[in-house]
Amino acid sequence: MHTNFNKDNLIFYSLGLILLLFFIFIINRISYFDPLNLCYIKIEGDIVRGEETTIHKAISLIKKEDKKAYKDICKYVDTISESYCIIADWQISGPEFAEGLNLPGCYARGSKTIYIYPNKVVSEFVIRARKNDILKYTEFSKNFWQKNN
Repeated sequence: MHTNFNKDNLIFYSLGLILLLFFIFIINRISYFDPLNLCYIKIEGDIVRGEETTIHKAISLIKKEDKKAYKDICKYVDTISESYCIIADWQISGPEFAEGLNLPGCYARGSKTIYIYPNKVVSEFVIRARKNDILKYTEFSKNFWQKNN
């Protein structure tokens, strides 16, 4: 059996691997991407009033502490928006369209989008609070999609 593996192939595959790792790094800067678990969550950060790194850290904390909840997030949430609930939005124009409005954010029913109020503070307390909020809103999304599918 003869292989055509030579120095040129090694360089080509090395560059391909470097580009792939760079691509994953860039995606993780603007979203949460875990290719090993097939998990992609778009994170819409608020660059003026918020700190989206706390959302990344909260998701990573969930992954580390609760594998089942992490799988639910990957399945039932596709966007985490660091913004205030938009009451004028047709999806969440009233209590019948949103859940968790009394919490620091909300879940837009019929979507896989959760809103978390912006917070500029980076601390362990904020990360843990965001973790708990993400878990609550994920549960709202999960309940909606399980009832309607």
